[in-house]
Amino acid sequence: MKNIVDYVKSNFASFEKIPFNPLDSLVLSWLSYIHIPSELKQARLLKGITFYDLYRRDQYPYMFLNVWDQPSSQELLACVVANPRFRDIKILNYVEHTNIRIEKQFSATTYYLPNKVYYVAFRGTDNTLIGWKEDFNMAFQSPVPSQLEAVEYLENIMKKCRGKYYVGGHSKGGNLAVYAASKINKSYQKRLLQIFSHDGPGFLEELLNSKGYHNIKPKIHKTIPQSSVIGILLEDQEDYSVVKSNGFSIWQHNPFLWHIEKDDFKYLVHQTTGSKYLDRTINTWLKTLSLEDRERFVDSLYEIVDITEATSFAELKKHWRKSLPAIAKATKEMDVETRDFVIKIIQSLITYSLKSVPHIFDKDSKTTSK
Repeated sequence: MKNIVDYVKSNFASFEKIPFNPLDSLVLSWLSYIHIPSELKQARLLKGITFYDLYRRDQYPYMFLNVWDQPSSQELLACVVANPRFRDIKILNYVEHTNIRIEKQFSATTYYLPNKVYYVAFRGTDNTLIGWKEDFNMAFQSPVPSQLEAVEYLENIMKKCRGKYYVGGHSKGGNLAVYAASKINKSYQKRLLQIFSHDGPGFLEELLNSKGYHNIKPKIHKTIPQSSVIGILLEDQEDYSVVKSNGFSIWQHNPFLWHIEKDDFKYLVHQTTGSKYLDRTINTWLKTLSLEDRERFVDSLYEIVDITEATSFAELKKHWRKSLPAIAKATKEMDVETRDFVIKIIQSLITYSLKSVPHIFDKDSKTTSK
């Protein structure tokens, strides 16, 4: 299979010859996961830097901290630096804010393309536990802090820099892109060329019924891998296209496993049967819970993991011998009411899952290529 690294290795054409496409969006979205070193001050201003300026192997331990699939990410950066299509793109207005108190993990980067065209990339959920906590908060809270900051960021950069805009992101970054685009002033919305959500989670019903969302809906290009887990989360979804991918279940969230064909993804007609089943099960189950019960459930689970004092999944994995006993102890020490509530919620998910089993092999579940 060929993936986005192969695309960057082989496509050297300018944006004038081959227009900006979904693969370019995914490349820039993924590179927004990189932590830009503090000494590269111009990246935080409108003057900006190039990818060549960012190519600092001595800084890799910091730059790729908590970034998923670090080997592939580092290879992608090296290929971008060597590619005339990407290497002169300006990286500017970079921001990164994490606030544990209000449960926010936010970062955004603006890329300046030729002919006064910009791409605003919102970083998705990294390897940190606080980042995932904010993701789960979306099941009961709207807006979450990162969504509010995404709107402010997009409005500010569009106010400062005249031109046309693409907006996008991977994972939570895709959700932030759609949310921000739907909330900015209508005059700014007219300057949006396209909005990309690469396996981004959905929204509560309120957002999809808003006037701002309907203004930008035709410009949304959402892609999910064939066995998507993240991109089908929450009650409601934008329209989406299914991308052929390798890996299993949640591991397909890794975009280096997504297949490409020439200048686009390799699309399929349907999700896999398992993904459809998971979609129906989780989202039907969520609709049975009040927003208050969702919040209580998410907070209870996070409190159990938080007792380990780990800040990332990498730390949980590294110190699993210490983490498992701590989690077991925390579960036992929960008050009876909270423990019974968590068990009840998990049992209800299992019940809905079992009820859905007879219906997952429906006629339209066959996966075929376009």
